[in-house]
Amino acid sequence: MLEILENFNIEGFIDFERWLAPPILYYIIGGLAALFIVFLIVMMGRRKRYFKKTLKKFQKLRVKKFNGERLIDRIDKKRKAGSNTFKTLSASGKKRVKQYFNHKDKELIFTAIYASGSKLRYKYRNVILQVSRKKNGRLVIDDFSRTKGFKRLANKYASLDELILYLDELPIKMMDGQTFEIPLDEETKLDYTIK
Repeated sequence: MLEILENFNIEGFIDFERWLAPPILYYIIGGLAALFIVFLIVMMGRRKRYFKKTLKKFQKLRVKKFNGERLIDRIDKKRKAGSNTFKTLSASGKKRVKQYFNHKDKELIFTAIYASGSKLRYKYRNVILQVSRKKNGRLVIDDFSRTKGFKRLANKYASLDELILYLDELPIKMMDGQTFEIPLDEETKLDYTIK
């Protein structure tokens, strides 16, 4: 057994020259790499076209069906006098505002993904509205996201109209990469972050 191991030669066992010598192997590896690069470019283009098409659809819906100013005019008659909260709306007014908030939630997520520039892989982004206010000399920040968060924000700060107008302008500002904040009253302001 010892004589067999002494006479064992790895080069004789696996002939490297026979496998690496032909250029066909290099052509195969190069071809696979080229196909992979073309595949990545095609996928980036598809994803970009998909997001552009969806954002264009959202923009058309924003003008036709989900216009913030028109919504405020419609729900003005469907709320109690002098109130600016979601909970004081009538049932039909709540239904319209819920539809608007659901639509804006989807639109903000798509806009955040497209604006962040992640074209190779789908990276979920969430838009969080932040209300910052001074309480006892220090800054307090409340986070609100998604449809239920929008309703809570409108009820807590009595700012339904301001929130609707803010959500109407927010996708445009996000695409431009601008910060966008509005004051709700003297000490509180509404801003957004993307996480």
